[in-house]
Amino acid sequence: MRLSYKIAAVFLVLTLLTVPVAACGGAPEAPAPPPASVPPPPAPAPAPPPAPTPAPALTPEPAPAPAPAPAPTPEPPPAPEPPPPPPPVSTLLEADLLGETVTIEMGLNAAIWDAVEVNTTDGNIKANLQWGTTLMDADGQPVTEFGASLNQDPVQPEDGAVLLGPTVTLQPGATAISPELELEFKYGPFADQIAEIPDAEVYLAQLDPASGNWTKVFAEMDDENQTALLKISQLAAGHTIGLVAAPPVAEVVDPNAPSNGVNIKIEFISTVNAEEEARLIVKTEPNAWVLAWFVMPRTGTRSTRPNDRWRQADADGQIIWAFALSRHVAKGEGRMEFYASTSTDEEFLKLMQGERLVTVNPDLKDQLQAIKDGEITQLVVDDFTTIKVFPLIVAKGL
Repeated sequence: MRLSYKIAAVFLVLTLLTVPVAACGGAPEAPAPPPASVPPPPAPAPAPPPAPTPAPALTPEPAPAPAPAPAPTPEPPPAPEPPPPPPPVSTLLEADLLGETVTIEMGLNAAIWDAVEVNTTDGNIKANLQWGTTLMDADGQPVTEFGASLNQDPVQPEDGAVLLGPTVTLQPGATAISPELELEFKYGPFADQIAEIPDAEVYLAQLDPASGNWTKVFAEMDDENQTALLKISQLAAGHTIGLVAAPPVAEVVDPNAPSNGVNIKIEFISTVNAEEEARLIVKTEPNAWVLAWFVMPRTGTRSTRPNDRWRQADADGQIIWAFALSRHVAKGEGRMEFYASTSTDEEFLKLMQGERLVTVNPDLKDQLQAIKDGEITQLVVDDFTTIKVFPLIVAKGL
């Protein structure tokens, strides 16, 4: 409490000391000098004005590019010519086969696409073409026509022979057929007509349009089934085939027959063409051995065909050869040489097969050479052996 009084007394003294004199009744005191002016504190340096924010540079609007001049419209190129249509891969051939119209489809190589088999209405004649058979004209191009037409009223042969049924005419001429066209004739249905001719021989024959004569052709005779099969690789103009029954033909004595009695002749020969099969039938003595040579036209050289040139005749004296000629064979007249012997001497037959007959008979050297040169057509070698030469025409070749 005492302390509080002390503090209050001090506070009072301080207050009196601060009261002016006038207030206390004394003379007025001179005014106190103004207090020394205290320089005001220096004004703070004005803050530098903020650097003006540079206005963003205005990106000039790009001047619009001048519109390009319109490119001239090019003239459209002319439309290309359309390609030619592809060649047909096949052609259709309308053929009259044995009275029936048949459509044959052929490729560009002249080969037929399907096998063709046609029969007459009575079934007595049949025509057959294998799949892939080619039908070409003389220029080696596919044929544009083909047919095997029937003739119900054919020209009858002479000398007592009789045609059995209709004939077949093949067209056009000069058609090459490979493999062959097969024509099969049945003769069983004509047994009564055949029986009217004593000892009749039945065979296939071809008509010669110029003379009207029928000539026997080679065919495969099947007595068991009573059929005759003809294979044809080349057509002649007006190629007409018929089935014939004929009386036996009296044997004609050949005035030029060899003196030793060993004769040889060609009974049949087909049309001969390069690259095609030729067929020939030779008649000689029963069981005789025969060596055959084909001598080519123009060159006069011997062909390697037939390969089986050394053959023995059957009990009837017949030999059938079938051989294909080379494509290098020229057309024209060639020849066939036949060496026939009834000898049974094996050593002699070996010499004949090897064409060393001059070893047996040196005196025949010049004549044997004349045979090879085509200067003579017949030579009697000995009592058992004969050589004969026949012309042979190659119709189609180089």
